[in-house]
Amino acid sequence: MTLSATAEGSCLFEHGGNMVSAEDLGFDHYRIIATALERLRSKITYSNLALYLMPEEFTLTQLQNVYETILGKKDQAANFRRKVIGMVQETGRTTGDKGHRPAQLYTKRTSEIGAQ
Repeated sequence: MTLSATAEGSCLFEHGGNMVSAEDLGFDHYRIIATALERLRSKITYSNLALYLMPEEFTLTQLQNVYETILGKKDQAANFRRKVIGMVQETGRTTGDKGHRPAQLYTKRTSEIGAQ
């Protein structure tokens, strides 16, 4: 899913290859989605909320993709790593992907979990 905003400030999102706008949704569902997206974008900048959207084990690239999708902007890998390294811990395991160097797997840092 891709999230974006138009110049007029109305949020659009892509689902299944189709752009969805207010006209595509019934009742006040578009407003509900837009409000949720706005709140998610706000909270993700100061909390560990994104970690709750991740599987038990994940790579930093996967976590970065979640942040970038929600915020709608790219971040340099080194900058992103500095931002989140205190919220995650290495598992000691790597991905089993073939064809390239295996990526380190991470999990939520136990001391970081909780409401913020």
